Amino acid sequence: MGYHGAIAAAAALLARATGADRAAVDMLLHFALPPVTRLHRAAALRNTQGPRAALAEVDGLAAELDRYYLFHATRAGLRRALGHPDEARAADRLALELTANPAEHGPAPGTRRVLSDRCRPPGGNQAGPPRR
Repeated sequence: MGYHGAIAAAAALLARATGADRAAVDMLLHFALPPVTRLHRAAALRNTQGPRAALAEVDGLAAELDRYYLFHATRAGLRRALGHPDEARAADRLALELTANPAEHGPAPGTRRVLSDRCRPPGGNQAGPPRR
């Protein structure tokens, strides 16, 4: 069956499972999936369990994904959804600082431009880069 087949089978079980079975399959998927895949899964939780549950999952990936810009961009979106705009802007600034893809540095609207726009506080003044 292979790794991906096993993950697909576990995901199918999760869709049908209830109670303790669901918790067991969910835990298996949580530990079997690579961190970036778990980040995508956590972001999807926003649609089913809300931003607070999604943020708890995302925050649990901090040790593994702290240097990955999409980790911080995801956290920013969740913080914004929870009504914490200052924390969201700080996370966006970290994401912007970590964006390394040269294609995203060009004049075309890309990730860096979106993040840069989201870093601006209300009123449009540009905030400086975060200090780490």
